[in-house]
Formats: sequence, C-alpha cells, structure tokens
Amino acid sequence: MKPRITEISYDGGSIAWFTMPPSAAATLLIRNARVLLPDGNFQSADVWIEGGVIGQIGPNLERDADTVIEANQLTLLPGVIDPQVHF
Repeated sequence: MKPRITEISYDGGSIAWFTMPPSAAATLLIRNARVLLPDGNFQSADVWIEGGVIGQIGPNLERDADTVIEANQLTLLPGVIDPQVHF
C-alpha cells in the first residue's frame, strides 16, 4: 500500500503531509526534502525510515526502500506528530 500524500498550495509556498498505514512499507525513503534539523536549521536532505523509525537523515542517501517519495523541496518536520488526527 502506498502512502496518501496531501498537498495544499498557497501564496508563497505549499505544504504537504502523508499518512501511511502501519502495515504498509517496512522501509520508506523521502528524497529531496527541506528538512528541519534538531538544531533549528533547514537542510536539503533525504530521510530514511525503517519500521516506522527514522533511521538516517542526510543529503543524497543511497538506501534501498520499499517506498520512495519525491518531496520536491517540501518542508519536512521529522518526528513531528499531529495530535489532532481522528481515525
């Protein structure tokens, strides 16, 4: 099963988010994102996730993944959880 990606464009940019069922891909690679790092700076990077856990963040990661998402420089906040989600 592929992740569901939702994107909203607005004057000056866009925002996107994705949801992925726990039973989906065991590994996920998000390429070419504008990633907010723990030090508060942004970096153009890839994010590799295994079993729902962030395994690596860095530029041009060479990792195999069950699912690959091309972020096209959308902003990514790794580890941020939306507490207002209703299932």
